[in-house]
Amino acid sequence: MEHHSVIQNSLNDKIVTISCKANTDLFFYQVDGNGNVSLFQQTRNYLERWRIIYDSNKAAYKIKSMNIHNTNLVLTWNAPTHNISAQQDSNADNQYWLLLKDIGNNSFIIASYKNPNLVLYADTVARNLKLSTLNNSNYIKFIIEDYIISDLNNFTCKISPILASNKVVQQVAMTDLNVNLYTWNNDRNQKWTIRYNEEKAAYQFFNEILSNGVLTWIFSNGNTVRVYSNDQNNDAQYWLINPVPDTYETYTITNLRDKTKALDLYNSQTANGTDIQVFNYHGDDNQKWYIRNP
Repeated sequence: MEHHSVIQNSLNDKIVTISCKANTDLFFYQVDGNGNVSLFQQTRNYLERWRIIYDSNKAAYKIKSMNIHNTNLVLTWNAPTHNISAQQDSNADNQYWLLLKDIGNNSFIIASYKNPNLVLYADTVARNLKLSTLNNSNYIKFIIEDYIISDLNNFTCKISPILASNKVVQQVAMTDLNVNLYTWNNDRNQKWTIRYNEEKAAYQFFNEILSNGVLTWIFSNGNTVRVYSNDQNNDAQYWLINPVPDTYETYTITNLRDKTKALDLYNSQTANGTDIQVFNYHGDDNQKWYIRNP
């Protein structure tokens, strides 16, 4: 394994998606209701999210399913077969994994702690995982990525307050760059494409009605939020998307220029036309948002 470096605890407690380098459209998917782990297209939900848990005594990781209906499942080698499933966590050696960084590439090899000569292999035809001996193919290489980046980068979505899930954040009109709340009508001005900027480690929200218009805090005008022409250097146009604990599709959205400022539904009002603003972060429900498929 001279072309790989063992990753110690740098990924500890990270929630991630794991996709196949041989086919980046396929993700580790824990089939709800049983212990199967399949390879499936991106769903952007908890069944494709995994928590990486480092054990310093073993210098190895558990890969724990984020299934909200069964919270104690971990990726398991069904020894002595070469099959892989998600089983109840018992701290057995066949439930621990070594993460080997593929030097020079943005991918990992996932080796069994019980037998490091065996590594995960993506069968992209049968759509499942097995163990294999080490080889040079992309079928034993995987992309491990923060789940928010994986789920939301280049994602066209609607943004709804949890106080009124049938309503969305919209740019008022092509010629009106104000941002308010309105009933969902599947209109282009109600859709946003999220793009991640790796250098800033933050996101922009591009409105679909304007090719270069992004959600912007107009900090020179108090709490005002509008759509404004994209400026790569304006931190007020970048946002941090923060998961709300114990949920799987609810977020707060804070501004990169001042991380104490959050996207806010004015005065918790839900009538059409209610202003969308930034306000001091307090974590109440009017600062919590669903980010969903249109």
